[in-house]
Amino acid sequence: MSFDWQDQDYDYEVEPDPSDYLDYADHFEVEPDPSDYLDYADNFEVEPDPSDYLDQVDGYEDGPDLYDFQEDLIDESRTEPGPLELLGCDEAELTEKERLKTELRHEREAKGSAFALCRRLEQETVNLKTQGEADKREIERLKEQIASSSNENTSSYDMSQDPRGVCVIINNIHFEDMADRDGAEGDTDRLREVIEGLGFTVVTFSDLDHAKMVATMKDQGKADHSNYDCFVCVIMSHGTMGKVYSSDDVGIDICELMKPVNAKKCPSLKGKPKLFFIQACQGEKTQRKEGFDGEYDAKPVPFICHEADFFLGLATVPGYVARRDQDGAPYVHHLAKLLKDFGPTHDLSAIMAMVCDKMNDINDDKFGWISSNHSTLRKKVVFSAK
Repeated sequence: MSFDWQDQDYDYEVEPDPSDYLDYADHFEVEPDPSDYLDYADNFEVEPDPSDYLDQVDGYEDGPDLYDFQEDLIDESRTEPGPLELLGCDEAELTEKERLKTELRHEREAKGSAFALCRRLEQETVNLKTQGEADKREIERLKEQIASSSNENTSSYDMSQDPRGVCVIINNIHFEDMADRDGAEGDTDRLREVIEGLGFTVVTFSDLDHAKMVATMKDQGKADHSNYDCFVCVIMSHGTMGKVYSSDDVGIDICELMKPVNAKKCPSLKGKPKLFFIQACQGEKTQRKEGFDGEYDAKPVPFICHEADFFLGLATVPGYVARRDQDGAPYVHHLAKLLKDFGPTHDLSAIMAMVCDKMNDINDDKFGWISSNHSTLRKKVVFSAK
């Protein structure tokens, strides 16, 4: 060890000689030699040699791994950080975050469903609006149709002409092989009187054969009815299966007799009422039971009219016989009387309903007698007084 004597402040009278200090050198510690420290090496832990760890290899089946050595160097008091520590939150905070995430997901799903529902509702609204407009148009159309029909039903065919029209009456009483229709002679005059009273020109025929019956109706179809308001035809004969017989025992379809005066064959009668009244059987059945001993007039078939402004009144219903007594046919009696009493004031349909009622009231313990009507009339038929 060196000593800087110059740093010492000694009170000497005489400048000291440096050699004087040599005696004091023994009192100072000599600077140690580095080798002196070797004796202390045993007190320090020597850095381990990697070979020292070879003895520990036997503890591992697959040989030592670098991670295995690192674990030995880790402080036992130090633990690995958990997931919550890595996230920087505790378990309560994580639960709250998960809840918020779930609520957010549900909210998004709900918004998606609500959006889809809104789109569907919009489409349904458009469809309903379109359907509603179509329904509204249909309702308006039906209202107009009902109003038009109501106006037609409350209105009447024009009956202002004088005479109102032509009435053809055909009464076949005698036949070649079929039985005569005894008691029917008075029916022609009975009807002629009433119909003339209603303002018609009446033309009567008796015992017409097939050719004459067809020709008579064709003549009416060819005639000009421009100055008339109506056409009437009454046929009284035997009948069967929708037909009436001529005096030479030929069955003629009722529709064929009506055809000459339809709108196509007779344009001057277009839009005007054409009225047909048939006193003839339309079948062989009785309306209550078999075994009637009186006289009958024939066989059945339904009547179907394919054109407007026609009326067909039958003395019976299709498929059944019609009644005729010695003083004429009840149907003709009631028809003539009710036309006379109510023709000028009541609609024809109301009058024919009265005829059906009168026929139903016939006093007969064995059979029922009911008439029937078939109509394509568009308006009321009232033979109002002039």
